[in-house]
Amino acid sequence: MLEMVGVLNEQQQGYVGKIVVGVENMSRMVTNLLDLGRIDAGVGLQVEQTIVMEIVKAVLDSLQSNADQKNIELTQEAAPDLPKSIDADRTLLQQAVYNLVENAIKYTPGHGSVTLRIKTRPQGLQFEVQDTGIGIAPVDIPRLFEKFFRGSQREARAQRGSGLGLAIVHSVAERHAGKVWVESVLGQGSTFFLLIPFSSPDASKKKPQHTV
Repeated sequence: MLEMVGVLNEQQQGYVGKIVVGVENMSRMVTNLLDLGRIDAGVGLQVEQTIVMEIVKAVLDSLQSNADQKNIELTQEAAPDLPKSIDADRTLLQQAVYNLVENAIKYTPGHGSVTLRIKTRPQGLQFEVQDTGIGIAPVDIPRLFEKFFRGSQREARAQRGSGLGLAIVHSVAERHAGKVWVESVLGQGSTFFLLIPFSSPDASKKKPQHTV
C-alpha cells in the first residue's frame, strides 16, 4: 500500500522490508502457538495408517529449494526393513519431521549437508536428521525443546525464528507416546532423533498412557 502513493527511496524500502519481516514473524508465531495448543489439547488428532515414505517425500520436496539456496546437499537414507505404514496422525508427524529438517538447513552453513534417515527400531520407527551445522552448546541441550527457547550462540540467535519449532516436535512425539532427543558437537553438527511407535495410543486421550 505504501508503494501505491509513490516510489519509495532506498531507506524507505529498507523500513518497509523490516515491517514485512516483523509481520511474517508474528504470523508464524501465532500459527505455531495455535498448533501447539491444539496438539497439547488433543483437538482434531486423527490416527490412521500413514505411509512413511510419502511423508519423507513431501518434506524433502517442500524444503529442497531452501537447501538449494544455500548449496546444501539434502539427502535421504531409508532402511530396507521399513514398514510401509505406521499408525500416526499424518499431518502432525509430517509437521514434526518438516520442523527438524527445516531447522537443520537453517543452522547449517552453505555447502554443508543435511541427511534424513529412517530406521526401524524395536520400539518403533526412528527418524534421524543429521547436519553439518553449527552444533549446539551443551548448556543449551536440556532446554532445547522448551517453548520460546533460543540457543545462547551468536550464530543461532542471528537466525529468525519463534523458538516454537522444536517444542512442536516434542509435543507431537508425546502425543504419539514417542520421544525426541538430540546429539550434538559444537561447531561440527547435530543429529536429532524422533522415535514414533508403530501403533500409537488412542488419539482422543489427552495424555499418552506411556512413553518410550
